[in-house]
Amino acid sequence: ADIETCECVESPVRGYLLEKSRVIFQLKAERNYHIFYQILSNKKPELLGVDELEGQRDTNGGQQRAMNTAGGKTLSHPPPPITQSAFDVLGFTAEEKAGVYKLTGAIMHFGNMKFKQKQREEQAEPDDADKSAYLMGLNSADLLKGLCHPRVKVGNEYVTKGQNVQQVYYSIGALAKAVYEKMFNWMVVRINNSLDTKQPRQYFIGVLDIAGFEIFDFNSFEQLCINFTNEKLQQFFNHHMFVLEQEEYKKEGIEWEFIDFGMDLQACIDLIEKPMGIMSILEEECMFPKASDMTFKAKLFDNHLGKSANFGKPRNVKGKPEAHFSLVHYAGTVDYNIIGWLEKNKDPLNETVVGLYQKSALKLLANLFSNYSASLLPPQQENLNKLMANLKTTHPHFVRCIIPNERKEPGVMDNPLVMHQLRCNGVLEGIRICRKGFPNRILYGDFRQRYRILNPAAIPEGQFIDSRKGAEKLLGSIDIDHNQYKFGHTKVSPWSYYPWGHVDPMVSPLMCPPAYPPHHPLLHSPNNPSTHPSAHKVFPTNSPFHLPPYSIRDSLLVIQWNIRAFMGVKNWPWMKLYFKIKPLLKSAETEKEMQVGGGDETGSLGSKMSWVGLIDGGDWMWLLVSWALL
Repeated sequence: ADIETCECVESPVRGYLLEKSRVIFQLKAERNYHIFYQILSNKKPELLGVDELEGQRDTNGGQQRAMNTAGGKTLSHPPPPITQSAFDVLGFTAEEKAGVYKLTGAIMHFGNMKFKQKQREEQAEPDDADKSAYLMGLNSADLLKGLCHPRVKVGNEYVTKGQNVQQVYYSIGALAKAVYEKMFNWMVVRINNSLDTKQPRQYFIGVLDIAGFEIFDFNSFEQLCINFTNEKLQQFFNHHMFVLEQEEYKKEGIEWEFIDFGMDLQACIDLIEKPMGIMSILEEECMFPKASDMTFKAKLFDNHLGKSANFGKPRNVKGKPEAHFSLVHYAGTVDYNIIGWLEKNKDPLNETVVGLYQKSALKLLANLFSNYSASLLPPQQENLNKLMANLKTTHPHFVRCIIPNERKEPGVMDNPLVMHQLRCNGVLEGIRICRKGFPNRILYGDFRQRYRILNPAAIPEGQFIDSRKGAEKLLGSIDIDHNQYKFGHTKVSPWSYYPWGHVDPMVSPLMCPPAYPPHHPLLHSPNNPSTHPSAHKVFPTNSPFHLPPYSIRDSLLVIQWNIRAFMGVKNWPWMKLYFKIKPLLKSAETEKEMQVGGGDETGSLGSKMSWVGLIDGGDWMWLLVSWALL
């Protein structure tokens, strides 16, 4: 952002933890990526032609159904024209768009390829690969030969190796995931280049949106990566909320007894990332040619079972997927299945086919794999460390997303599940420390300038008074409970139960409550006159914005809602203070207008309307949620 003009200079995007495994496998009630559904929806028939998919409304997507549902209902997806429009707006060329669609179609055809075991031989018999090869700009015979008889390096020489059916299917899945991942990352870079303005920037506002904590019946390597990231982020939240907050009180000289909320997650984090932790042992096993999933499991148990409170041996339940070890995370105990972890960590690609990709007639595919090199260590942990280092340089704000139910059904609230999330995420403890502490702090100079209007006589204009003494005199002259705030070395801290923003009518939604409760249907009704730009006018009876008779009952409900809301806050000390501020604001505004000769009535009305427009229904909703929690 440009600090002088307060304008957005650019909006770069960074990919993190792409779940590429979804391309070939989805759990029950989970989905693949939207682009596959868009193409198969036939809402843009020419895409089916581009991808050689005419007459095929279902593909395996790598041995797994592409179409999936949640809660037994078919899910909707953005229509293809939206994606096409986004391509055009961002300046993608026709060749680039065609390349993206062709590779997406090739991935779907990869999922439909079938192989069978040759009789009396330990190798696979190839299927037809014409469509996949055509879309990727490859020779079909070369592609099949590379899949079934790849060349591998043994010592200093290359030899041809026969693959069995299972190995071929794994190779196809790995290649499909690699193509999708590289194409996705290329698109992120391409989008950033389109959005880059080349202007200098000093500050940024970052939004981190990652998958939440995952506990399924079957939890694999992908779930460990996601849950480990959430563990680190939760530890960051806990440190910021419970440790740094209390250290600030001591720094300001506020009398405070340190509270240990028991929210330290370092033991689980160390179990995963430290030397001889789970990730370290996994990487070590990947270096041994004869290592297997079972040798990996044996090393885990030798190093951690009975030695770490967060590591355990699960009880396998009949009818549920097998689990090999358990981890006690902050959100609950997760049973993990380690089958295929070594291969997933290395994620090796068939280098014979990769060589074909590099020579592909499809320019995009050749570019994606032009710099390919086999790498043992995945970048996930390195990216996570960079992410955490970046977060520690910012002033963070946290948005907690709560899952209402585990069945992915609308309108269903599982109360115990919601309470469990609030408790394990530290939300309830966060509210507790807010109620006990002083999270809202303001510098003495800012306080004096902002709230002098409460009692101008306490700080006479033109008279020099130290900022702290001015704040003390001002608060001492106001009829409020003087135990509700504390003076620090550099800041004044009001008690958090009544947030300081409630004092300032220019920033607090309490100063201008909405006419309707935020969930009320009239807010979204075309009959609601307040949504019209000319809402201040009187509408004739025949106007489409005139409220019909049946809305009288709704109006009564709105009035009742507002009265109940007012009765709930009228006795708050800060609300009483607001009642005293309001007439002072009017008198000060009138006096100012008189000094400038009356002012511009139209401009005054416009400023008031702008102020009202700043009070968003979402802010009011947020306040209601805060009140309910407190």
